[in-house]
Amino acid sequence: MQYIQTEIKKAKHQREVITIKNIRKQTLKGVIVPVDWDEKGAVKAIGISTHDEEEYLISNDSKGKDLFLFLRSPIEITGNILEVAGIKIIKVKDIGTPKSDKEIHFN
Repeated sequence: MQYIQTEIKKAKHQREVITIKNIRKQTLKGVIVPVDWDEKGAVKAIGISTHDEEEYLISNDSKGKDLFLFLRSPIEITGNILEVAGIKIIKVKDIGTPKSDKEIHFN
Protein backbone atom coordinates (compact mmCIF):
# COMPACT_ATOMS: atom_id res chain seq x y z
CA MET A 1 0.00 0.00 0.00
CA GLN A 2 2.95 2.31 0.60
CA TYR A 3 3.83 1.89 -3.07
CA ILE A 4 0.37 3.11 -4.11
CA GLN A 5 0.61 6.10 -1.80
CA THR A 6 4.04 6.97 -3.21
CA GLU A 7 2.79 6.73 -6.81
CA ILE A 8 -0.24 8.89 -6.03
CA LYS A 9 1.95 11.51 -4.33
CA LYS A 10 4.27 11.56 -7.37
CA ALA A 11 1.29 11.98 -9.71
CA LYS A 12 -0.10 14.83 -7.58
CA HIS A 13 3.30 16.51 -7.44
CA GLN A 14 3.59 16.30 -11.21
CA ARG A 15 -0.03 17.49 -11.47
CA GLU A 16 -1.05 14.36 -13.33
CA VAL A 17 -4.67 13.30 -13.38
CA ILE A 18 -5.18 10.20 -11.23
CA THR A 19 -7.84 8.01 -12.71
CA ILE A 20 -9.54 4.91 -11.47
CA LYS A 21 -10.30 2.62 -14.37
CA ASN A 22 -11.12 -0.90 -15.45
CA ILE A 23 -13.48 -1.69 -12.58
CA ARG A 24 -14.70 -5.24 -13.12
CA LYS A 25 -15.57 -8.39 -11.20
CA GLN A 26 -13.09 -11.21 -11.63
CA THR A 27 -11.93 -14.46 -10.04
CA LEU A 28 -8.19 -14.86 -9.55
CA LYS A 29 -6.23 -18.00 -8.73
CA GLY A 30 -2.75 -17.67 -7.34
CA VAL A 31 -0.60 -17.43 -4.23
CA ILE A 32 -0.89 -14.80 -1.51
CA VAL A 33 2.40 -12.89 -1.28
CA PRO A 34 3.72 -10.07 0.92
CA VAL A 35 4.11 -6.74 -0.89
CA ASP A 36 4.96 -4.26 1.89
CA TRP A 37 6.65 -4.48 5.28
CA ASP A 38 6.95 -2.20 8.30
CA GLU A 39 10.32 -1.05 9.72
CA LYS A 40 10.52 -4.22 11.87
CA GLY A 41 9.98 -6.54 8.90
CA ALA A 42 6.37 -7.49 9.64
CA VAL A 43 4.12 -7.84 6.59
CA LYS A 44 1.67 -4.96 6.41
CA ALA A 45 0.25 -5.41 2.89
CA ILE A 46 -0.38 -8.45 0.70
CA GLY A 47 -1.17 -9.24 -2.90
CA ILE A 48 -1.96 -12.20 -5.08
CA SER A 49 0.50 -13.46 -7.66
CA THR A 50 -1.30 -15.30 -10.45
CA HIS A 51 -0.05 -18.10 -12.68
CA ASP A 52 0.47 -15.64 -15.55
CA GLU A 53 2.79 -13.52 -13.36
CA GLU A 54 0.25 -10.75 -12.81
CA GLU A 55 0.24 -9.22 -9.36
CA TYR A 56 -2.71 -7.53 -7.68
CA LEU A 57 -2.69 -5.69 -4.39
CA ILE A 58 -5.37 -6.84 -1.98
CA SER A 59 -7.45 -4.11 -0.36
CA ASN A 60 -6.83 -3.76 3.35
CA ASP A 61 -10.47 -4.09 4.44
CA SER A 62 -11.89 -6.89 6.65
CA LYS A 63 -12.03 -9.51 3.83
CA GLY A 64 -8.57 -8.55 2.66
CA LYS A 65 -7.15 -8.81 6.18
CA ASP A 66 -8.57 -12.35 6.43
CA LEU A 67 -6.15 -13.34 3.67
CA PHE A 68 -3.10 -12.69 5.87
CA LEU A 69 -3.83 -16.17 7.27
CA PHE A 70 -3.19 -17.63 3.79
CA LEU A 71 0.22 -16.02 3.21
CA ARG A 72 2.21 -18.10 0.68
CA SER A 73 -0.77 -20.40 0.12
CA PRO A 74 -2.65 -21.19 -3.10
CA ILE A 75 -6.02 -19.47 -3.13
CA GLU A 76 -8.93 -18.44 -5.31
CA ILE A 77 -10.49 -15.04 -4.70
CA THR A 78 -13.32 -13.18 -6.39
CA GLY A 79 -13.75 -9.46 -6.17
CA ASN A 80 -13.87 -6.12 -7.88
CA ILE A 81 -10.66 -5.14 -9.61
CA LEU A 82 -9.74 -1.55 -10.20
CA GLU A 83 -6.65 0.18 -11.43
CA VAL A 84 -5.27 3.27 -9.71
CA ALA A 85 -2.15 5.00 -11.06
CA GLY A 86 -1.34 1.84 -13.03
CA ILE A 87 -1.61 -0.45 -10.00
CA LYS A 88 -4.17 -3.29 -9.99
CA ILE A 89 -6.12 -3.67 -6.74
CA ILE A 90 -8.72 -6.28 -5.83
CA LYS A 91 -11.45 -5.67 -3.26
CA VAL A 92 -12.20 -9.21 -2.13
CA LYS A 93 -15.81 -10.43 -2.05
CA ASP A 94 -15.35 -14.23 -1.83
CA ILE A 95 -12.47 -16.45 -0.70
CA GLY A 96 -12.05 -20.05 -1.77
CA THR A 97 -9.36 -22.63 -2.22
CA PRO A 98 -8.50 -24.25 -5.55
CA LYS A 99 -10.10 -27.65 -6.03
CA SER A 100 -6.63 -29.20 -6.30
CA ASP A 101 -3.01 -28.10 -6.14
CA LYS A 102 -2.81 -28.83 -9.87
CA GLU A 103 -5.04 -25.86 -10.62
CA ILE A 104 -2.22 -23.43 -9.82
CA HIS A 105 1.03 -23.94 -11.68
CA PHE A 106 4.20 -21.97 -11.01
CA ASN A 107 7.53 -22.72 -12.65
